[in-house]
Amino acid sequence: MFRTKQDVDGHAANVLGRIKNEKEKNSRGYQIARLYFSVSEYEVAKRYLSSFLSVRETVPQAHKLMGHIFLKTNEKEKALECYKRALELDGTQKDLIIKICELCTQVAMDPERTRFWLEKAEQTCPGNDVIFRLREMIAQNSGDENFKELEKLIITELTQRPDDVSLRVKLLHLYLKSGRLDHAYNVAVQTDRTMAFTDSPEWYETLLDVYYAYKGKNGCRGDLGFYTQFLHTLRNVVYLRLCYRELIACAEILHQFDQVLQEAVQIPKQQDDWMSFLTEMTGQFFFSCGTLLLKRAQKGVLSWKDVIPQASVCYLLNNSILTIDSRSEWFVSASMDKKSMYDHLHMISNFRRSQGGTGTPPVPKHRLFKDDTDQDLDEAITKVLMSEVQYAVGCSAMKKHKHEEAINIFDKLHTPYASLNSAKIYKVLAEQERSRDAPEGREHHQILLTKARDAIFRTFDLLQGDKKHELNKSVQQLLDDVESQLQCVSEWDEDEEPSQYHTPTAIQLDGDVSSPDHSTPREKSRTKSPAAQVSFNTSDIRSLAYSQESLVKMVLARAMRSWSRSTASLWRP
Repeated sequence: MFRTKQDVDGHAANVLGRIKNEKEKNSRGYQIARLYFSVSEYEVAKRYLSSFLSVRETVPQAHKLMGHIFLKTNEKEKALECYKRALELDGTQKDLIIKICELCTQVAMDPERTRFWLEKAEQTCPGNDVIFRLREMIAQNSGDENFKELEKLIITELTQRPDDVSLRVKLLHLYLKSGRLDHAYNVAVQTDRTMAFTDSPEWYETLLDVYYAYKGKNGCRGDLGFYTQFLHTLRNVVYLRLCYRELIACAEILHQFDQVLQEAVQIPKQQDDWMSFLTEMTGQFFFSCGTLLLKRAQKGVLSWKDVIPQASVCYLLNNSILTIDSRSEWFVSASMDKKSMYDHLHMISNFRRSQGGTGTPPVPKHRLFKDDTDQDLDEAITKVLMSEVQYAVGCSAMKKHKHEEAINIFDKLHTPYASLNSAKIYKVLAEQERSRDAPEGREHHQILLTKARDAIFRTFDLLQGDKKHELNKSVQQLLDDVESQLQCVSEWDEDEEPSQYHTPTAIQLDGDVSSPDHSTPREKSRTKSPAAQVSFNTSDIRSLAYSQESLVKMVLARAMRSWSRSTASLWRP
């Protein structure tokens, strides 16, 4: 990969130095031109590419690259001709149609040729943004300034792209240009109340143009709806310019904000929503003044020594104005067309107070970390909260198949839910071990099943005989499943025990075991210990296990395995 002109120079000299034929050297010009283009050496790339085209003029890729070079050097007419030639040589390049249409909107062109490329674009790439721009240019260049056609075009495009702020701006400018100020104002207000473009400086700048033009025509003295929209827009323009650090322009808009606010406070109307709005706009004005002063000091325009006292006064005045009360009657009963605007007003009101350093966010009733004004939390409540957090972490680890981490967490918690989850994990791990054919896999399988059963017994202990608990059914089902698997493991081990002799047996339909006609000597049956001959009832074992400690459970489990083996020996020859 070549990164500098020197790298490409060296490579070109190395390649061309081995070629003596001038025509062959020129044929290498396309590849070398691409390398120079990649390092932004457009004039050198143009020279090598011209040499290539002098011997191979019918290569479409070369004309396309030449168009790119002319576009980089801002020679748009020449770039357009190169793209057209490349498309003539290879008509399958749809991207070139888009390039040509984009250039048609930037250079002077015959209207008929423009319509030709518009039709080509509609056929090959319908829905592309360049199609709208071509239509817009054709409508604007019509001799009679057909505003209705252009308006219809923009509105149709808005149905496909309702969130495109540039289309909204074009529509408002079209209304202003055609002198339809009242319609422009109504569309602007209706759109702005949706709060869809609160982060767009272009949108609010256009709204200011509309409002100033509307105010110049109608006066708007005493119009509360107009001043509500006007002040809200001025506040948003100030805020966005502060965000983008356009301090000079921000100071100009802030001055306009102050002038319009002075006009608004002189309106002799005392409705609750209007007075609350005016009060909030006053707070926004003080907050913006303080922020602008700090921004100018940060840029070095003003000294910190002079700014801090003035900014402090602005923030104190900002702090003296409370946030909008969202529970007030005028706020709650707002009409649907104003609801989004009021919600946004409430949000910026809280933002103003919080950024001013004096916000009072709501404090939770119980907190893990206390404040100076808090009372100490009860120790029992703290333990419960910490236990819930640890359990949630354990469940998250379990879902991510981090079994060891989850078991370590659950084992530290003394809740039936935690011990039941441990049992489920052990059961899953046992099933994974069972898939292994190695002898150690079988051994691990049995160990894990035993751990799962112990965790289930611990769950029963924690339930403390609560028959109405929601876990009873699921715990019992899990216990039955685990014990069934353990039984299968025991029988499997007995069947695989090596014996000194082997005698085949035959089983009759009635269940009796008959001796074969021919048999081999077999080892005499060994006398079982009294413990191994005791018969246990499974349900009795479970009922005892629910209330006993782990040692008793282990003894009973071993006795049960012995009983299983003694039963199995009755069917073994």
